[in-house]
Amino acid sequence: MPQTAAAIATRDLTTIIDLSHHPLVAPVAEAHRALLARHASLNAELVSCRTTILQAETPGGDPLGQPLRVRDARRRAEALADELADLREQLGRSSEDLELARSQARAALRPGLRHDAVQVLSTALEAAEANLAAQTAIEELDRRARRLDIGLALGACSDPFLVHRLKQIRQALGRLQD
Repeated sequence: MPQTAAAIATRDLTTIIDLSHHPLVAPVAEAHRALLARHASLNAELVSCRTTILQAETPGGDPLGQPLRVRDARRRAEALADELADLREQLGRSSEDLELARSQARAALRPGLRHDAVQVLSTALEAAEANLAAQTAIEELDRRARRLDIGLALGACSDPFLVHRLKQIRQALGRLQD
């Protein structure tokens, strides 16, 4: 049963490990995995047929059973090769369907992820601003301590890149809120 974008948007996004677990992608991914398993099975059977042909054509085998066994193995190998060709076409279509489903899942998840990102960045901005206020106070105390010749260097407590990080957080937040 396909789910609407609104139903997916209300879903807890942390429960989706990757897109293959998304409700829009899971059935398509499962069908694709089944095709891949069938492809691997047919390839293994084709290898077995070709091995049988090779062993039958090797000198020293049973000369009476060889022609029949080789003929059957060649027929089966030919049928498997045709089936594999059809399966490769199906796999190509399945890959396209899988990419389309992933694209739809990303589009469905985008609003919820954007909202979560805005919340995280807002919290980070608040924490960084609090750090900047504390850092400014520490720098002022460091200047006073140097004037008083206390010998305690508080300058090592400051982050020289905090202002730049604040600017980056604000820019990222601005991009998300547009």
